[in-house]
Amino acid sequence: MDANLLLGIVSVLHLYALAAVYSLAELLVTIYDYFQGHDKTYYMKKVRSSGKYKKGKKIALVTGGAGAIGRKIVEYLLDLEYEVYVMGHGVDDLRHLGVSEENICEVDMADCIEVSRCLQRWSKSMERVTLLFACHGVMACGKDTSNYGIEKHMAVNFLSNVFLINTILQKFGNSNCRMIFLSSATLHAAHLWDPQEFSSVDAFRRYRNGYHSYALSKYCLSRYIYLYSNHTDRTIDMVSVHPGIVPTALYNNVNILWRFFIQSVLKHVLWTPSTAALKLIEAAHSDLIPGAYYEYGRAMDSSFRGKDDANFMRSVQKINSEVFAKLPEERSK
Repeated sequence: MDANLLLGIVSVLHLYALAAVYSLAELLVTIYDYFQGHDKTYYMKKVRSSGKYKKGKKIALVTGGAGAIGRKIVEYLLDLEYEVYVMGHGVDDLRHLGVSEENICEVDMADCIEVSRCLQRWSKSMERVTLLFACHGVMACGKDTSNYGIEKHMAVNFLSNVFLINTILQKFGNSNCRMIFLSSATLHAAHLWDPQEFSSVDAFRRYRNGYHSYALSKYCLSRYIYLYSNHTDRTIDMVSVHPGIVPTALYNNVNILWRFFIQSVLKHVLWTPSTAALKLIEAAHSDLIPGAYYEYGRAMDSSFRGKDDANFMRSVQKINSEVFAKLPEERSK
């Protein structure tokens, strides 16, 4: 059997096994929260009393704000008196939540030119970013590439966030900005892949199947955040977080039987978008370990160390430079 085909099959089975384990974990957390009375009022009160909740003007940028979790995050941030800026697909209808029309930007997050122009448009009104929630993402897509020849999962789930980090820091610096990136517990399947895979930029263009590409893109995201935070002179509260297995449109492309099981059975066990959003907002206003990957409020040992870090970061930098090279007018502004 072809090695790539075998790896693809094993990765799918591994991800389904992870989904089963994490569904059970989520049920246990839900039961605990129920008996502890951890509802919206509890979380909002906890955030407001946190030392990380700043008085005065607070500016939040939310990507993927039209998604089920992103929409709830926008709603709760507005309740917490944040001025909210939103970018991504389908965000135009967020006006009814109270987001200013000038603070909404319809963009394809895989298109760095669109993202750069959007941030440039906001540069006068957005003097800084207090809090970033990167909620955009795709899963189990077919074989497709971005405008830059990058595999679609890698382009949307990983490299768009690398571009976002670099652009925000370049435009606004790191003045007390906290960055929360939605990752996924599927990254635990990363041991299936050879670390040498990232010895060249071709790793960001390769496609085996939608599950493999999704998991690998989330692994790259959390690994990059860990390495960036631990090998930079900047002091940035930047973490990646598993938001839970939340039945949303993200699963529309998965196997039809698995999709039916999620929407008909597991939806009664798994977290709602509201629950996931509240826990993410709580995390954003808690003490965080810079660069860490979090699951259910705990920093995990994600085993990112010693996996040819230099080549990985070099490849990321090279592919990112290729994209930046296509944006001469944006970089000069």
